[in-house]
Amino acid sequence: MRKVRSRAIVNETSADLLDLQALLDRSYASAGGHLRAIFTEASRLSATEVAESVTGIFEMHLATTTADGAPFVAPIDGLFFKGRIWFGCPAPAIRTKHLRRDARVSASYTRDQSFAFVVHGVAREVTKSDPAFEPYSVHMQALYLHAYGPDWTKWYERKQRTAGDGFIAWIEPRRMFVKR
Repeated sequence: MRKVRSRAIVNETSADLLDLQALLDRSYASAGGHLRAIFTEASRLSATEVAESVTGIFEMHLATTTADGAPFVAPIDGLFFKGRIWFGCPAPAIRTKHLRRDARVSASYTRDQSFAFVVHGVAREVTKSDPAFEPYSVHMQALYLHAYGPDWTKWYERKQRTAGDGFIAWIEPRRMFVKR
């Protein structure tokens, strides 16, 4: 098991990092030979390194399943917050329909052919009444406001009035792999 530094990184507590490290270690231990050849021991990131590396808004590929079980993958904005991968889909999006019917997902993200993560799990929807919603919403809005400026807030408020809240979730991972 890799050692996890105890200080919080960005928004992660020591407990968040310990949970993430345990997941990364379990995932690697159960990986097959081909995956371990790509996500080698030397290239693996610790939970702390993941928290330091996956910051801001990133474009990941989220896979859902259609009603007949076919895979459906498309890019979507992702955020790393509290040791989890978060995303949101607009209310009218086809993925929202998929996720409400079958919450199983896979997601991947690569950067510069040297950094990659792959996560397989279940999307856990978070509504406004959930205690996790407010801290996530504050974090998400700060990132988008920083990235797109004050016009983003107007766009976001208009979208919520016209399209509704949509589907906000974090991925409860079964397995997760991260490498540099």
